[in-house]
Amino acid sequence: MREFRLSFPASVIAGKRRLDPHDVVLLKTYSLPQGVSTHEEAMILLVLNGCCPEKCPEWQSYFVDAITTFIVAKCPPENRIDTLKLRWLISTFTTDGQANSPIERWLLQQIIAKITLLRGKGAATPKTSSVTEEWQQKSLALA
Repeated sequence: MREFRLSFPASVIAGKRRLDPHDVVLLKTYSLPQGVSTHEEAMILLVLNGCCPEKCPEWQSYFVDAITTFIVAKCPPENRIDTLKLRWLISTFTTDGQANSPIERWLLQQIIAKITLLRGKGAATPKTSSVTEEWQQKSLALA
């Protein structure tokens, strides 16, 4: 079984009470200079978001942008939400149909907005009506 460990600077940041703009710069520069490209890198941001109760506005923007870009553009299938992605989003960011926190609500809204924008540009969308219906029900709960 693999053990999940945070490397520097994420390991130092995880021990703090407040995420500040300097922490965001450290992550962008040293831990994730190419953005989030893997589930393990997404996990780093999820752990940090859960560990630190106080977050600066720069963290919130960085977290939402990085996770949204990963989910929509880098995680296969790119530029769409399939059943696997939808179930992961629901299990990770919601409880009983409600977002777990304001930042997670913002994240889900950004993902919906980005997918909607892509649909308007003619991006391929899955023909899975049950997934679309489930996503729409969850998005209504977020509003």
